[in-house]
Parts: sequence; structure tokens; C-alpha cells
Amino acid sequence: MNAKEFAQKLKQQIEVLKNDGIESIGTDNLIIYLAEYIESSADADIELQKANLQKWVEEHKFAYSERIELFKSVINSGQASLRTAFLMNGGATVALLTFIGHLSTSEKVSIKIPLLANSLTTFVFGIFIAALATGAVYLSELKFYSAHRKVGLILNKLAISLGLISYLIFMAGTCMAYNFFLHFSP
Repeated sequence: MNAKEFAQKLKQQIEVLKNDGIESIGTDNLIIYLAEYIESSADADIELQKANLQKWVEEHKFAYSERIELFKSVINSGQASLRTAFLMNGGATVALLTFIGHLSTSEKVSIKIPLLANSLTTFVFGIFIAALATGAVYLSELKFYSAHRKVGLILNKLAISLGLISYLIFMAGTCMAYNFFLHFSP
């Protein structure tokens, strides 16, 4: 409380006393009153500081829990992205293997099977890159947990890059398979 606020409160108290019929205040009584007021305002200041501290703690708890939830959301999104990369490349691999198995039963088209080898290899390589990205995510989280943030960030960027590369590899394999089917005639 500043001096102006204190003077205003003192004036209000004296006006209350005057309205109650007291015309003069003895200096001893004024000193006692001021001492009591100073002590009570110190208690009020302590309570105000406690309240401000509690508010600060609650704000920081909220901010921390918000960061935790955001981090969980990022991890879940990354995991979903890698599952998608596995599913795309793995599904394409299974589909091509099934088609190759079907082609191998026919003698006149079985000679075209090697033409699918490049796209099949590309999809398998996409699975491998997605697996590397999953490993990089694990190492990234481990480094963040062990307070090696700089290494964790580098591994995080590596994981993201590998995930994107896996998607690009899927696109390349899809283009190769498309060209095969475009020119395929049994």
C-alpha cells in the first residue's frame, strides 16, 4: 500500500470516529491505532502475497498440463503417421505379392513377373524406412527424457524426414506399378 492509499484510509477512519461523536483523538490513542493498522495491513499483505503465489502456481500447473497434453497429441499424430506409412507400403507389398502369385500360375504371363520386382522392392524399402523412422522416434523420446534436448531435436527431425521419405517411396513404387499395369497385356 502506498502513502496516498494509507492517508485515504486514515482519513476515512477519522471521519467515522467524528460521525460517532468523537471530536478529538489523543496522540497515544492515535499511535496505538496506527500500530494496529500497520500490523493488520502487514497480515493483509502476507495474505495477498499468498493469494498471488497460489494464483501463479495454478497458472503454471495449467500451462504445464497443457504442454503435456500437446506433447501427447504430437506423439499420437506421429505414431498415426508412421502406422499409415507401414500400412500403405505393407498393403502395396501384399497386393503385389498376391498379383505375382496369380501371374505365376499362368505360363504365358509368368515371364513378366520380373517387371514388378522394382516396384515390389520399392514398397519393401518404404517399409524399412518407416521402421527406421519408428526407431528414430523412440531414440528422440529417450533423448528428450534424459535431458539431451539438442540430440532429441535432431533425432525428431530425422524421424520426420524418414517418415516423409517413406511416403515418397510409396509414391515412387505406385508409379512403377502403374507403368507396369499400363503396359500389361496378358
